[in-house]
Amino acid sequence: MKKNVVILTPGFPISEEDTTCIPPLQSLILELHQQHCDAVNLQIVSFQYPFNPGSYTWHGIPCWSAGGSNKKFPGKWETWLSVMKFLRKLHHQTPIDIVHAFWLNECTLIGKWISKLSGAKLVCHAMGQDVLPSNKYMKYIKPKSLNIIAVSDFAAEKLTSNFNTTNVKVIPNGINADDFRNLNLNDERHTDILGVGSLIPLKNYELFVKIFTELKQIYPALSGRIIGEGPQFGLLEKLIADNHLEKSLLLEGRLSRPDVLHLMTHSKILLHPSLFESAGYVFLEALAAGMKVVSFKTGYLPNVVGAYACESEEAMRNALKSLLSYKQEYKPVPVVRVSDTAKAVIEVYKNI
Repeated sequence: MKKNVVILTPGFPISEEDTTCIPPLQSLILELHQQHCDAVNLQIVSFQYPFNPGSYTWHGIPCWSAGGSNKKFPGKWETWLSVMKFLRKLHHQTPIDIVHAFWLNECTLIGKWISKLSGAKLVCHAMGQDVLPSNKYMKYIKPKSLNIIAVSDFAAEKLTSNFNTTNVKVIPNGINADDFRNLNLNDERHTDILGVGSLIPLKNYELFVKIFTELKQIYPALSGRIIGEGPQFGLLEKLIADNHLEKSLLLEGRLSRPDVLHLMTHSKILLHPSLFESAGYVFLEALAAGMKVVSFKTGYLPNVVGAYACESEEAMRNALKSLLSYKQEYKPVPVVRVSDTAKAVIEVYKNI
C-alpha cells in the first residue's frame, strides 16, 4: 500500500534548473519519485527557500514553500504557523502517513508536532552541523525518542557522543550515476587543485589559499580554482591578490552543478580543508569524476585509493606534495549510489 510522505526541509529547488540547492537531497527525492512511485506519494514542504510562498511542481512532485526567507524570531513563528496550517489542511485532504524531516532543526521540531497531531510516523534525517553541540533545537526536540537517519558513521558517532542518542541508522548519501554519464573522463586535466564549497569560515578556504601559496613555491606552474560563493569571497580575493596568485588561483564564484562536475573531470585534486563535514557529498562527486581527494578527517570519505583523510595541516601538505610529484591516473572510483540510498530509506518507511 502506498504511503503518503511529507518531506520537511529548510530549502528546496525553486525549479528544475536550480541544480545547486542541496544536491544530495535533490538526488534522493528524485530517485524516490522515479524508482519507488509504487511505494510512496511525495509532498515537499520547504520552510525558508524558495523565498516566495506558494505551490509549484518539481519533476512532477508537488512542492509548497512557506517563503520564510530566513527570518529571525518573531518572524520565524509566522513561518512555523504557516507550515502547520498547510500541513493540517493537507492531512484533512490526504492523510499523512510519514513525516520525513531533514535536519534536526525547525523541520524536526514542527515534524514532531505534526506527527503528534496527525498520528503520522516521524523520520528525522541529520544532514550537517545539526549533530554538533551548538544545535539549540536539540533540547526541544529530545532526540532520544526519535527515529534518526545519519549520513555517515562519523555523524552518528557525533550524535551519540553529543546527545546520547541510541536509535540512529546510518544511510550514506549517494550520487546519481546519470549525472556523470555524459562527462568526458580522462587523464588530461588542466587544473591541479580544485576547491568546491560555501565560502564561509567553517569551510576554511583561507587555509586552501595558504597551502596553495606554499605549494606554488615548489611547483611554479601550479594551477587552481575555487568554486563557490559566500561572505568570505572578498577576503579570499584579497589573500589571492596579496600573494600574487591572480593568474594561477581563480575564484569562480557560483556555478551550476553540471558546470561544477565538468570542471571536476578536468581537475586533478579536490582540496577540501573544511573543519567539519557531516558527510561531504563533494567527496563522492570528486571520486566519481576521477579526482584525488585530500581533506581533514571529517565526514564520509570512503577508504579508497586516492582519498586522503588527514589528521593535520602537515599531513595535508604531504599528501598534496605526493600527488603533485608523481604522474597519476585519474579514474572514477565506485562510490555509494543514490539508488542504494533510496532503497534503504524505503526500508525505513516500511519498518517504522
